[in-house]
Amino acid sequence: MRTVARSSLLSLVEPDTVPRLLTILPAIQGLLHKSRTDHSDWIGVFGAALMKANSGAVMSGVAHADAHVRRACFELLIQQPDFDTAALIRGILQGRTDNVLAGRAMELCATLPSGPRQELHALALRSAYPLVRAEALRVALAGGRDAAKDQLALGALLDPTMQPRAVAGAYLAPQGFDRCQFYRTLLAEGQPNVSQQRIAIVALAALSGQEDATLFRQSAMSPYATVRGVALAALLRAAPEDKDAIALAALGDSDATVRRIAFAAVTRHGAFVPFDTVARLLERARDPRLLHSFVRLHWPVMAALRAAAQQAPESVLVCGLVQWMAGQEPEKRVVASGFAHPLPDGADEVIRGLIAAGAGS
Repeated sequence: MRTVARSSLLSLVEPDTVPRLLTILPAIQGLLHKSRTDHSDWIGVFGAALMKANSGAVMSGVAHADAHVRRACFELLIQQPDFDTAALIRGILQGRTDNVLAGRAMELCATLPSGPRQELHALALRSAYPLVRAEALRVALAGGRDAAKDQLALGALLDPTMQPRAVAGAYLAPQGFDRCQFYRTLLAEGQPNVSQQRIAIVALAALSGQEDATLFRQSAMSPYATVRGVALAALLRAAPEDKDAIALAALGDSDATVRRIAFAAVTRHGAFVPFDTVARLLERARDPRLLHSFVRLHWPVMAALRAAAQQAPESVLVCGLVQWMAGQEPEKRVVASGFAHPLPDGADEVIRGLIAAGAGS
């Protein structure tokens, strides 16, 4: 029966059927892990038939929408003795399809001759995947020190992600290079590249302590929202004693992403901002979503919302909160509906009143 099934499947392999047959390739390759029977010969025959019928389709399969198909096609291709491995690696590194395949492509680079290997490592330095960039950088910086490697490491200190920055830092550290001072100088000089300013603040916040709080405060006045946001977040670490003022500054920001830092300051860092101030600032900013989040934190707000529900039952704030409460299990609406503090006597009645007011709107 097994032999008949295999023969039948092979009979389906035609140039125009290969793209559809690729969808079952992961399952067929998975037979290698079945311990009762050795399927390796049959899997090799099936793979060879696919390649002979339509190798282009298999190559295109490396960019298939299904990750399992992508990886199965990759495994099939690298098993072919005459296949252009460098071209396969190049296509994967230039794409943004699959970080697992990009990692496998980097592993394959080590098997290639020096010429194509160096070319592909240079390409990997520009990969969309941080781990691939980090590995390519580690290879490029290996061995002795020279001016070209120094420049490459300095450039990697401004990589958007942590992994390549860490590799660059490990290379520069034995030379007595001060990464903190590098980022401070960049920020003090008013680097016009907004992305680099943001990266410098994030990296400096991870490396330094309270000594850079003044620099972060200056950056928090930036005209660019992305810079203000990371600067305020860095300030929460560098100057925790100012968390209330930091939360208030974030709440008054014109950018919604920056305003969300205020919620993190309150919930994660223990900052306090009076609710009437929160409501005033967020109503002025027309940010009901964030206001909903603050509303859930303290029970006295429920009393204010009950009054609001009676006066304006169709408001965005009231309707949104009522909808959230209605989704809670009845026994959890009071004791476990997302409040940060225990609910005092009377809270049950306040919440029921709000729900009733909203239901009647």
